[in-house]
Amino acid sequence: MNAQHQKDSITATHEASILDLLRAANYSRALQLYDSSQMHHYSDKLHGELLVACKEVGKSKLALTICDWELKRNPRSYYWNLKKVQFLTYDNQLKDATSLLAQLKPEDELYYDVSMILASANNDWLLYKEAAEQLLFRFNRKQAYNDVLEAFNKLNAFQAAKEWIRIHSLQLQQIDTTLLYFMEARLWLLWANQSALNETEKYEFSKNALIQIDRILMSRSLQRTDSARVLYDKLNALYNMGEYNPAFSVYKSIIGEKPLYIQLMAATAALEGRQIHDARNLFETILASPSIEIDPYIQYTYVLSDLNKYEQATQLLDSLISKQPNFVIRKGKPLDVPNYDKLYLTIQKAKVLYYGGYFKSALSLLDTLMVKMPLDFGLFQIKGNILDAKGHHHKAAKAYKTALWNNRNDAGLFYNVAGNYFAQNRYRQTDSVLLHLKNEFPYSATTKRLEKEWKEFNMHTIEFVGGFSNTYGLIQNGHGYSWGMNYASKPIHYNWKILASTQQNFAEIPEGEILLTKYRAGVQFKKNNFEARAQTIFNRFGENEVGFSLDASYFFANKHTIFASLQRLSEQQPLRGLFYGITANQYGLAYTYRPNELIRTSVQYDRFNFTDNNIRNAWIATFEGKIYHHSAFQIIGVGQLYTSNNRSNNVTYFSPLRDFSTELSLKMDHTIMRRYEFSYSHSLQLSTAYYQQKNFAGGLIGGVTYKQELQLSYTKSIWLRGTGGNRLFDGNKEPYFHIDIGVNAKF
Repeated sequence: MNAQHQKDSITATHEASILDLLRAANYSRALQLYDSSQMHHYSDKLHGELLVACKEVGKSKLALTICDWELKRNPRSYYWNLKKVQFLTYDNQLKDATSLLAQLKPEDELYYDVSMILASANNDWLLYKEAAEQLLFRFNRKQAYNDVLEAFNKLNAFQAAKEWIRIHSLQLQQIDTTLLYFMEARLWLLWANQSALNETEKYEFSKNALIQIDRILMSRSLQRTDSARVLYDKLNALYNMGEYNPAFSVYKSIIGEKPLYIQLMAATAALEGRQIHDARNLFETILASPSIEIDPYIQYTYVLSDLNKYEQATQLLDSLISKQPNFVIRKGKPLDVPNYDKLYLTIQKAKVLYYGGYFKSALSLLDTLMVKMPLDFGLFQIKGNILDAKGHHHKAAKAYKTALWNNRNDAGLFYNVAGNYFAQNRYRQTDSVLLHLKNEFPYSATTKRLEKEWKEFNMHTIEFVGGFSNTYGLIQNGHGYSWGMNYASKPIHYNWKILASTQQNFAEIPEGEILLTKYRAGVQFKKNNFEARAQTIFNRFGENEVGFSLDASYFFANKHTIFASLQRLSEQQPLRGLFYGITANQYGLAYTYRPNELIRTSVQYDRFNFTDNNIRNAWIATFEGKIYHHSAFQIIGVGQLYTSNNRSNNVTYFSPLRDFSTELSLKMDHTIMRRYEFSYSHSLQLSTAYYQQKNFAGGLIGGVTYKQELQLSYTKSIWLRGTGGNRLFDGNKEPYFHIDIGVNAKF
């Protein structure tokens, strides 16, 4: 007894160790431990788990040994006979499997299960269907309807399957009142999942499947054991229709464990539906499973990118690239490209670098890939994305054109082309691409996204801004407030907009009070690289005056922008001058050079002709560079030189004969949270400068600006901003602060 007890104890210990390895998906180690133990008298439950491991790592012979051991204990076991036949076919021992079938009788249910296994191994789908029919009608095995339809699917006989259902409808209803709906839904779904279908057919077939699925779910006779299967199909149908958020809601309603393919579909639906945290949790569960393909890894890097974890995404890709070639199976990979899996992962790394704003590194990696894969035109699409992000829209257009030569069936590529047109103010061409997407990919999420963006573009825009300020000192002492409203119409004939605005500024100074009210009306024109605005301005400040504003800019060679403006009654008119009835006209020229997405430099000249015969000339040179860039956080450094001169300083407003300043600023933008269209962000700008005015002592001045913005939806936002600091006027430091709030809406 003691010896037997000791033997049972050792067996239990080994079995527990093997089960632990199996639960950890360490299949190879579990099978090694089992094989080395020479103890085949484990429980049938453990042997069943070991068969799963054998299938995963391709150990068919060991699986057959386990099956033979169990059949010694119970020769007539339905389960172990069936498993033995399966593994004989896996091991290509079809002759032995056929001999086992010969030992069975057509009256036995097992006979038809074995027949189906052999028929599948021999690609004899007519025999497969006949065996499945016997299980369905003769043995009332309800789930065999899936096998019948799978046979029709393999035979590519959609119409024959529909006719088969019609002929057998009465028999099907006798087995189960909802079985007819089950079969019709599954039939539509099988054909919807065919890769050869176009988008419209896929959508319509899935919609037909969904109609039958909803009938099943409303049926009172639906059994609990069937509900999960039906919900799997509903998830699949909604996913095919691009209804990602409803699809993921269905996934969450399914009780119990879900198959891996359902988890994959739900994870992708969560990602496409922008439920990023849910997608992350699902993908991390999926990636813990063995023997998965590349695609879940790729999608997981999209999740990490959306969570701004670019470094983690690139580290994951680097670890996968460093493994042995073809460490996972990728369906449809080109046989003439060595190490395609590694190259595919490298392409994804270039995308992640692009998403993170590392454009130079992404382009360098792409150039390397193009040498190894010169016929992969998809690389040109990625290159176009990066060039667009860098502002090189003409170069990006050439890259997209090359990509389109080889592939006109990618909705995402046309979406990129539309974005490229949009960035160049080529709105008529953008609309043309949208029309093409609606015709060719009417149900695509990409089409819906572009439709949404185009709808936003074709909206009226209105903005309300208001605030108050205080200044303390001898020159500018006083307080004031301002408010305004700006309106821009929806586009007219693509390129034109009507502009209108009103603004009121109030200031209290030692001499009295100033109230300026402005009304503006005009038009804006944008096409290709040219933009212009013309507005009439009506000013009320004691005496009414009418002015105008004209400005135009032109962007060329992907890097250069020139700007010119003319204003009668300048927007920068000093309010103190207005108190004494003095106005100014302004003329401006500017040039901007943007060599890449990280650096921008500009020079600007403005001339002010005052009605008191004073003339002011002002020059500004600015250098701006991104010190740190992340999609959720960035730091921008700004350096600025300013100088001006005035013909006279014996005037009623601040007018230095000559002044000069050097300023350094640091601006930090941070998106605190983002979920779908909702986002919450803030920014902080710190500035310090040295200011020198002729005939007066110079000194250091500085300021700080803090802003919070709430993006409620793609049509509504609100922001609050506060600014404070000090300035020098005639050698005197004067503190100031300003607080304003803004509301933006589109309709």
